[in-house]
Amino acid sequence: MGEMIYGKSIDAKLLKALGLPEHVASFELRVAAGEHASVKCEYFPDKEAIDAGITILAQYDLVKREA
Repeated sequence: MGEMIYGKSIDAKLLKALGLPEHVASFELRVAAGEHASVKCEYFPDKEAIDAGITILAQYDLVKREA
């Protein structure tokens, strides 16, 4: 059996090739016959990304649903 690969040893080139953001905590790459490849990514956003998300969310109003 080959050497174990740990998350911290993933090369930055792979993250860049997949177009993943900085500060990646984890990602899943799924490749299956007859399907598109998909990537799920968990990362820690920087302040700019958080501010952009808040700007988008601020455009919506919370409305209580009827029971």
